[in-house]
Parts: sequence; C-alpha cells; structure tokens
Amino acid sequence: MDTPPQPWFRLWLAAVALFLLAGTTGAVYRFSVLYGPPWGLALGNVRHAHTHLMFLGWATPALFSLIAQWWPRVTGRPWTRPRWLAAVIWLTLLCALATYVPFLLFGYGMAAIGTVKLPLASMLLGVAMLSWYAFIALYVWESWGAPRPLPVQLWDAALGFMVLASVGAWGVAIVARLGLPNPFWAEAATHLFLDTFTDGWFLLAVLGLLFAVLPATQTAAHTSWFLGAVVAGVPLLFLLNVTVAALPRGARGLAAVGGASAVVGLVGLGQALWRVAPPLGRWPLGFLALKTTAVALLLWPRSALWLGQMGLRISIMHWLLLGFVTLSMVWVAQQSWPRLAAVPFAWLVVAVTVLLLSLIPLTGLSPWIFGRGALLMAAWGTLGPLAIMAGMWVAGWATPAPEG
Repeated sequence: MDTPPQPWFRLWLAAVALFLLAGTTGAVYRFSVLYGPPWGLALGNVRHAHTHLMFLGWATPALFSLIAQWWPRVTGRPWTRPRWLAAVIWLTLLCALATYVPFLLFGYGMAAIGTVKLPLASMLLGVAMLSWYAFIALYVWESWGAPRPLPVQLWDAALGFMVLASVGAWGVAIVARLGLPNPFWAEAATHLFLDTFTDGWFLLAVLGLLFAVLPATQTAAHTSWFLGAVVAGVPLLFLLNVTVAALPRGARGLAAVGGASAVVGLVGLGQALWRVAPPLGRWPLGFLALKTTAVALLLWPRSALWLGQMGLRISIMHWLLLGFVTLSMVWVAQQSWPRLAAVPFAWLVVAVTVLLLSLIPLTGLSPWIFGRGALLMAAWGTLGPLAIMAGMWVAGWATPAPEG
C-alpha cells in the first residue's frame, strides 16, 4: 500500500523531523544534568522545550497525518477537501515549531520584547491549540454522516478528549490570572490538560490506528463495551495525579471509580489487539500494559504513594509516550508506506527498550546503579531512538513517491 498520494506522507516526515529536534533536545537535557546546560540555558527550560515539542510537534501532527491516511480506508469515503486538511496539519506543525525557542529560552516565564514582558511560550501554545480546533472542525465537517466503525469511534473520542484537555490548558491561565488561593484549582487544571491529553487524545487515537490496521479486531466480542468503559473513565483519571491533600472530599473515590473503568476498558481493548497483532506489533501493547498497571496501582492511595516514593512518574510517562504511542505510530506508518521498512522496526524496538531501561536507575527500583553511573546510562540511552528515526527519515525522502 505504498501510495502516499495526498500530502500525508510528507506531513509524517515533517513530524519525524520535529521528533528528531525534540529528541535531540531531550538528549541535551540528559547530558546537561551531568555537565551543565549549554549556552547558559536553564535546565528546566530545556526540559520544557523537549516535552512540548514532543507533544505538539511530533505526536499530534503525526497522529493527524496517520488518521488522514487511514480514515478513508476504514470508512470507504474519501476526503472531499484534502488540501484544507493538509494545510491545517502543516499549520499545526508550524505552530508547534514556533513554541520551541520561547520554551527553550524562557519556559513558562516572561519574555522581554522591547519594554514589554509577555508570557510568549504560553501565548504561542494557545495559538497551537487553535490549530487543533481547526483540524477537529474539518474532521467533524468531513465525517458527518460517515460510517462509524470502531477505529472512527476511537478517533471521535480521542478528539473529544483533546478539546477537554485544552479546557485544562486555558484553565491554567485563568487560575493564574485570578490568583485563586486554593491550590487544588491550579493543580487540577494542569493535570486535566496533561493527563487528558496523554491518556485521552494520544492513547485513544493510537488505539484507533491499531484497530484500523488490524481490522479483524473490530468484530471482537465486547470491543464497543470496552471502548465505553475507557471513555467513561478517562475524564476522571487526572484526579488520580492531584495531590491527595488538595482534593475535595470524595473526589479521590470518584477518581478511583473512573480509573477502574478505564483499566477494565484498556485491558479488554489491549487483549483484542494482542490476539491478532504480529510479534513485533505486540511490543507497543506490552508498554501499554505497563502503563495500565500503573493506573491500576494509582487507584489505591498506598500503592499510589509507593509509585511516588519510587520516582516512577517520568518512567510511566515514557512507557506511554515512547513505548506505546511512538512505537505504535511508527509501526502503523510502516504498514502505510513500506519504504519506511528500509529501517527495520525491530531496531527501533530495541533502541526504545534500551532507553526505557536506562531510566530505571533514576528511580527507586534500582539500588545497584545510582549517581553518576545512572545519569550516564540515561544520557547515552537517548541516542539510540534518535539514530533509528533519523535513518527512517532519510529512507522516507530517498525514494520520492508519485502523486496520485
């Protein structure tokens, strides 16, 4: 199916280019922990630039391009305005890139422009969110009245959660402006944005792609029921990460009910995919299982406290975003455009697994490697996925595809 007609293939490669920039920034961050940040940059700002570009410039437009590629295949309806859709995805990429330097230099702080000080990175993040709304509006317009097989249902829900997550982002700015004394509101708004964006938008959109590539799973028993369980639970997941002392009374129990619903749904959907996925295609599902296990542990305050004491937050985030989301998207991209398979998927699986293992010594789970040795492992571990993805990017451009 190596027919990257339309611009979806080029958009995918553009997103990979931003992955390489974001990944290089992540490597700089890891080495900066050892040797100090270059050019006088603040270490926290380097981290902000890395994470935001991964979210906004890699995963989001890459998902948009893959959804654009697969939606006509699963619905039987072509896009009527593919140029408009492509223009919006290009806008998403450009807006994401525009946030990079402000985050790198200023983070969420104020940037001096002449005699005026502005929260430049936050303002550009708001513009980037407007580009998401444009994609969602076009998606709704184009898909109105179209068939709704399971992949489309997952994409519908994922884009809905993207809107909900953006409410949290706007809420962060509003709470800061109002200066509310109760810390719950600021923390809740932050987690509503970050957790719903990752556990709602990223996770469900990728599941939709996997169900599109593995269509036999769409008729698996109870898949729609499991989807409903995930959709019911995800809006409450962010409360599990809010400091317990800041939660209103009863909110922790409500969050646990939502988390349990999400866990049951993810287990059911994951099993349906596992049964039909090829061996290499199961690797991302293994990392999804780790993430789901972490959510299950968050349901109980004692195990949630243990996760915090072990310092597993960064590892859990990478299990989802690198282990599940990135590996799944690359695997789906190789099913879409076989030229990308010039760089074997197994190489990326190994590189990502090594990177994720290199993070364990930074947690409380590894008493044998610590200090400078642990930091060196984490720093050098970042280079493997960068090399593999760079090779895939070169392979993608090496043989231009005919338009059609």
